[in-house]
Amino acid sequence: VEVGEHEEGVIRLPFSLNFIDIGLGAYNILHNRDEVEYRVSGDYGFTTSLPLIGEVGSVYDFTGSTRIFSK
Repeated sequence: VEVGEHEEGVIRLPFSLNFIDIGLGAYNILHNRDEVEYRVSGDYGFTTSLPLIGEVGSVYDFTGSTRIFSK
C-alpha cells in the first residue's frame, strides 16, 4: 500500500484465529478454572519518505498465562 504525503489510505491487517484452540481454551476456563495461556505474534514493516526514518519494521511475539476469576 502506498500513501502519499498529506493523503489518507487504508491498510488491511490480516490475522488468523485457531477456533479449535479457542474452543478448548473456553472449555478449560469454564470447567477447570485453570490458568489460560496466550500467544500473540506477528511482524510489520513500512517505508517512509522521511530521510531520518526510512524503513521501519519489527517482529513481536508475546506469550504468557493468566488466571480467570469468577464471582
